[in-house]
Amino acid sequence: GNGVSLKTFAPVGIADEIRRKLERIDRERGGLENYVSNALGFSDPSELYKVVNPKAGSRFNKEQVETIAAALDRMDSGKANIIGHEMGIGKGRVCAALLYASHLRGQTPIFFTANSRTLYPTLMDDFRDLGFKMDPFITDQDFESVMGDGNVLTNKGKNPKAQFDSIISSKSAYRDWE
Repeated sequence: GNGVSLKTFAPVGIADEIRRKLERIDRERGGLENYVSNALGFSDPSELYKVVNPKAGSRFNKEQVETIAAALDRMDSGKANIIGHEMGIGKGRVCAALLYASHLRGQTPIFFTANSRTLYPTLMDDFRDLGFKMDPFITDQDFESVMGDGNVLTNKGKNPKAQFDSIISSKSAYRDWE
C-alpha cells in the first residue's frame, strides 16, 4: 500500500516471529490492508491512509495497520491482545480502530484506563481524526474534560439508560467500591 512507515524496530528476539505472524495473516486474511479496511468499513484499502483531519495527518501509518491486523486476527481467533508499542507510535489510534471495528461487528466495546482525564479526550480526538462517529457511555461520575479541539467531553445530563455504542471507564469510576 501507500502508507508511510515510521521505520520502527522490533527486538531481535521477536522480530522473526512478528514477521512470520504478519505473513500468515496477510496470506490467510486476503492481505493486511484489505483485512483492516474491511473491518473498519472502508470500501478501499487506500482509505486507511486518507487524511481526514489535516492537523492529525493520515488515518494510520504502516505499523498501526500491521498492529490492527494482528489484533483483529487474535480477536477473530477468540484471543486477547496486549499492544506494547513505545510512546508515540500510535497505541491510542490503534485502540480507537479496534473499538470501532468491534462496534461495526455489533459488539459493545469497553475501553478501561487508569487515567480518564487525559485518555478519554485523546480517544475521542482519535475517533474524530479517523472519521469515526462514536458516542460512548462514560462511567466516571460527573466527568468533564476539554478535548483537543476545544469541545467539552462530559457525561453530565446524559441518560445512563440511553443507547450507547461503547463504554469508557476508569479506575476512578470504582473508587468508592474499596
